[in-house]
Amino acid sequence: MGAFMGMAGLKGMLRRTVYFNGEFNLYMILSALAGSLLLLSFLAFFYNILMTVGVKGLLGIFSPSKLDKDKLLPGENA
Repeated sequence: MGAFMGMAGLKGMLRRTVYFNGEFNLYMILSALAGSLLLLSFLAFFYNILMTVGVKGLLGIFSPSKLDKDKLLPGENA
């Protein structure tokens, strides 16, 4: 995606500018396709994590630990 945007920039496309004549449509279409592929790959990654850890495990990341906090400190239990 960045490569297509970079190629458009090398051809003279400015950022934050609307081009109505379609000078850079090919680069924008290729960039949109690459962005869609990035989105699909992120969704596949998230699905993989969700199926590996499970919903309960994924939500458990945000809950407080059930371990005894005194035993987690190094040097005091030895």
